[in-house]
Parts: sequence; structure tokens; C-alpha cells
Amino acid sequence: MSERFSAAVNVNKSKNTRLPIADEFSNFRFGRDALAHVSRYLWVIDNLIALSKEFKRPLKVIDVGCGDCYIPRTFAASYAIKKTDIIEQYVGVDIDDKRIERTRATFPQSVPHRIDLGDFTVDALQKYGDKEFDVLVNLEVLEHIQPELVRPALVQFKRIAHRGWISTPNGTGGTGQIPEDHIKEWDCQELSNLMKDVGFWVQRRIGIFSNLMHVRQIAKTEPRIQELLDFLEPRMDKHFLSLTMARLIGGHAQNIFYICNFDGAEGRIEGDEVIPTA
Repeated sequence: MSERFSAAVNVNKSKNTRLPIADEFSNFRFGRDALAHVSRYLWVIDNLIALSKEFKRPLKVIDVGCGDCYIPRTFAASYAIKKTDIIEQYVGVDIDDKRIERTRATFPQSVPHRIDLGDFTVDALQKYGDKEFDVLVNLEVLEHIQPELVRPALVQFKRIAHRGWISTPNGTGGTGQIPEDHIKEWDCQELSNLMKDVGFWVQRRIGIFSNLMHVRQIAKTEPRIQELLDFLEPRMDKHFLSLTMARLIGGHAQNIFYICNFDGAEGRIEGDEVIPTA
């Protein structure tokens, strides 16, 4: 169940909501949302490891809207690799003063870090230098801020980092009903076009989880999707089926991970990571 906090300063009236993953799992609530969040953390960590090996050096990472900082927590708890070989510095930025206070007190010391309190829809990112970070992470945040503030936020993302890994709900990929704690759920093509206009190279769009009713509608006109659904559904519980089918329908999924390069090939969209239908 989501937690709501009132940030001490919230001039742009962002919706401030968290899914307490640790509490969910400790209470055996292995719901689709919690599993989807964990799948994002694991994807980020695996790709940080791969990128650091490619660069032959540790990385500087900024997590905008970091909340409980589950990415470094998962890294510290679940990976046996030396953390400083992968991350030179992790910087978390969040508006929630209460959450930040708790996070600072319990952060894993094996990961070099700094946690900054601030509102990225105002000026929290201004203090960071141009291209200061190798990777910017922004997971399930854009849907909580006023839509007119997304473009200037993306401009700042591009300024301070070389690449961005961004996830947010897809407005046309679910039931059409927006949760109370969301302000706007961007349609996949709408957000991709905005990213392109800002100068992002959207290299891949990966489905994170899906509404199975929506998947069944897609399957009616996509024989390959129907074939895969028929094969997987008897063999999986509905939560893992939701996550798996999301990868297969790409930009039609309910939540999408945008893999963006901020350097070169500006304004280019390569498309979805999907299973071919032919």
C-alpha cells in the first residue's frame, strides 16, 4: 500500500507518494507493483555493472526522485561485487524531507553516496555541473509532477548527465483510470516525442508491466502475442505473466522504461524492445 507524505516545501504541488517495497515484501505482499519496482532496480544495477565494465571505471550516478534509494540498497544487499568498482558516487535527490532523513540514517555504507534534499521541478538540479553524471535515473516520478514542468526537467536531465534511464506509466497502456496520486500519465508516443524534441536519443522503450486485459486485446490482432500468451499463461502466476508480457508488447505496456542517450544522435527514436510478430 502506498505511503503519502507532505513535503515541508512543495511549491509546484507535486504528488508525493511511495510504495514501501521493504514493508510490502516483509509482509508477504508480492504484488505486481512491488515486483515491477524490483525488476527496475535489478535492470538498473545490471546495466550499471555492464557500463562500468565497458568504461573500465566506476560511474557517477544521480537518482532524481530517489525516495528510499532502493537501487543502492538492492545493490548492497543482493550483489557480491565490490561496490566501489561500479559506483564512484551515487547522488540521490528528493523533495521528501522526512523520507530523506530516514534514508540518510540507514543508507548502506558500502556505496559511496550523498543524499540531497530538493525539488527538481524548481532548482534542485541547477547546482550540478554540465555532464557531471554518467547516468541519470528517474523511476516512476514524472507522473507525479505538473505536466508543464516535465519539459524543463528533461532539459536539466540532458544537461547534467550523459544518459538517462527513465520509467513512467503509459497513459494508453492501462485501464484509462489515473490513480489519485498521479497527476498525468503520459502516452508513450507523446512522451517519446517530447523527449525527441528536447534532444534525447530514445534508444529503447522496454515494457515493465502490463494490464492483462489490455494484452488480450492486443493479442486479438497480433497472432505472435496470442501464441506467446497461450504458452505462458498456464505456466505463470498472473503477476509474473504481467511483467513478462510487458516485455513482449513494448510501447503498449502499462509502464515503460525509456533508455535514453543524451549525447549525439539528437532527436532520434529507435523504438521498442519487443518480440517480433513475424
